[in-house]
Amino acid sequence: GDGECQEGAVWEAAMAGAKWKLDNLTVILDNNGLQNDTFTVDVMPVEPLAEKWRAFRWHVIEINGHDMAQCMEAFDKARQVKGQPTVILA
Repeated sequence: GDGECQEGAVWEAAMAGAKWKLDNLTVILDNNGLQNDTFTVDVMPVEPLAEKWRAFRWHVIEINGHDMAQCMEAFDKARQVKGQPTVILA
């Protein structure tokens, strides 16, 4: 989730995924602005997430995670990406 993106381990994994061009890797990131018991922005702002993942050389798909049709379409698009991992910001 977006709260976990405050952790260095997330970005280390993101770098590894891009370095090894893991096009069979798709991350679904719950971007709801909440973590544990408060708002993400009150702990440590993480936006703009899409631009950060792109900077780490990931293919980024932004969707409404409550819309199953958008979810399925995002999975289809992710399967078509070659040479880089995909993150779905839901």
